[in-house]
Amino acid sequence: MKRLSLIQRLMVCIGTVSALTANTMARADTFPQRPVRMIVPFPAGGGQDITTRTIARHAGDAWGQSVVVENRAGGKTLIGAEAAARATADGYTLLMTSVEVLLNTGLIAPSSVNMRRDLAPVILCSTGVNVLAVRAGSSIKSVADLIGQARDNPGKISYGSAGLGSSSHMTAEQLMLMAKINLLHVPYKGTATSVTDAIGGQIDLIFAGAPPLLSMVQGGKLRAIAVGSRKRFPLLPDAPTFDESGLKGFEMTTFAGLMAPATTPPAIIARINKDIDAVLQRKDVMDAMLASGTVAMGGTPADFGKYLHDRGAILKRLIEVAKISTN
Repeated sequence: MKRLSLIQRLMVCIGTVSALTANTMARADTFPQRPVRMIVPFPAGGGQDITTRTIARHAGDAWGQSVVVENRAGGKTLIGAEAAARATADGYTLLMTSVEVLLNTGLIAPSSVNMRRDLAPVILCSTGVNVLAVRAGSSIKSVADLIGQARDNPGKISYGSAGLGSSSHMTAEQLMLMAKINLLHVPYKGTATSVTDAIGGQIDLIFAGAPPLLSMVQGGKLRAIAVGSRKRFPLLPDAPTFDESGLKGFEMTTFAGLMAPATTPPAIIARINKDIDAVLQRKDVMDAMLASGTVAMGGTPADFGKYLHDRGAILKRLIEVAKISTN
């Protein structure tokens, strides 16, 4: 049997790669041809779940295929993250990520899933604010009040968060670090119970994303003291930022963004990005997301990758300086 020359072998390889590339591009052009699954590593009804279902409904209409939202809560978001990372890398399984997923996939402690290694950015879907709130009758009416009372009673003023390593936990740690105070952390498994306990006075404060707090603040059961964004949040116009409250440069926000298994073909990721970005630019989608407490975003996979890198660097620095542990 005649042996192929080096040039001939190279031409065969080039032809094979070209054929594979053409095949991937063809699959991207016809994507999707069956239902798509979006995994949410949180219980149903939360901010991430609401955002995902809004996007899934409109993406399904655009694609002519069902987009199934699958809630895989537990394990500090790692149950859902692992299910997505280990799925077939064909675009039919996506993960809605968050600050919590970013923290728990290698930033705050070693884990079974590493975001950089196991997942690829698709699109930044939304951003939101973390809110510091108290019950309506609380004597704490401002960040200055909180700082003063905390210094007089170190470690005695309690706050609830969505759990160790959550975005709300990080917001409180940032506040304690910058204000040089010590608060008592009461971690919950999610936000719903902590909201109830804050209203009932079982805890003194609550840190949480805007979606689960909006109705309680607007109904007068909770009072928003400050928000963690650089600018005031439109749906909580009376709540100043932490920066306005004297903690210059304070920022700790939430986000929701889609990722895919790491080896998903770039052409497939580009197709999903294009279609989801179109959904996020719809006025009805932007209005619906704002009403639920988040701001629609969009952009390229590279934009989202940079966002994750920059947020990760900020969070890692906070973890190191504040000596935060989830153990």
